[in-house]
Amino acid sequence: MSAPRRELYTYSAPWQVYSIDWCSHPAIPYTIALSSYVMSKKNAIQVISYDGDKDNFELLGQAELHFPVTKVMWSPSKSQDKSILATSSDKLRLWKLDEKYQGSGNGRFEIQPMSTLSKTNEVSAPLTSFDWSTSDPNLLVTSSVDTTCTVWNLQTQQVKTQLIAHDREIFDVSFSSSPNIFGTVGADGSLRTFDLRNLEHSTILYETNDASPLMRLSWNKMEENYIAVIKMHSSGIIILDTRMPSLPVNELQGHVNFVNSCAWSPHSPTTLCSAGDDQSALIWNASKSSNGKTEPSLAYNADGTIAQVSWSKFQPEFLAISYSNKVQALRL
Repeated sequence: MSAPRRELYTYSAPWQVYSIDWCSHPAIPYTIALSSYVMSKKNAIQVISYDGDKDNFELLGQAELHFPVTKVMWSPSKSQDKSILATSSDKLRLWKLDEKYQGSGNGRFEIQPMSTLSKTNEVSAPLTSFDWSTSDPNLLVTSSVDTTCTVWNLQTQQVKTQLIAHDREIFDVSFSSSPNIFGTVGADGSLRTFDLRNLEHSTILYETNDASPLMRLSWNKMEENYIAVIKMHSSGIIILDTRMPSLPVNELQGHVNFVNSCAWSPHSPTTLCSAGDDQSALIWNASKSSNGKTEPSLAYNADGTIAQVSWSKFQPEFLAISYSNKVQALRL
């Protein structure tokens, strides 16, 4: 597969793009999944991939859903099927990109539903997020507005465990580099961690002083002691060290409006990207500070409010952002 040659690629979807994720499999490194978040019964996911002949990202396939998609993510397995992905909305769904399909209109491939995983056959509380364990791809954890987290064994498609994790809605969840430990943030303003080997206790690593909800967390997979969290209606990113609970080790202040997304680089233990309502994506070296303040090392300005960021898993110089109906792949 030929590598992208330009500094910037822009793909336009037929709807507002929310969640994005670069494929984790080395066989298709320049492939991105994207999803809509529309408050109607017309939502969709798409898969796009770099086409060397056209020197652009082109649509491979599309599938429709009835509910807004809060997250889309490729399987992190590098040895199993490269074309499996998951979405969270009203339920957790697994999908497969069928490479044998030669269609038209919605792409050359077909995104086929594999399974729908739910704790009940009845209407369930919406899922706000999920994360796939990078060290054990058979494990996936979801978070819900009903205050629960559910850990699924994807091999058996059965619930491994379910727990009430917060007093109020959970907004985000992330595994550490260990398959046994994951963290959650929610409307009660706390960051909590859980160990699957001992679920009788949880650890509150951080609580906001004013009880402001915590909306997002990103667990550093290369340096598992570090977690980045985002408060609701905040222009900063809080960096926490699990060895020193309660007190942030750094606060990144560079945005001039609310931050919506942050993600640690899978290639550098200290590099973080953040993006938000100020239409900017900022790259940080979270370990460096001058006079107590860390400055971004790179900045990119988009043409709209940035919803999410996603690093390429195999090409450290590539980052993707979503805004409006666009996905942009940037060469840093």
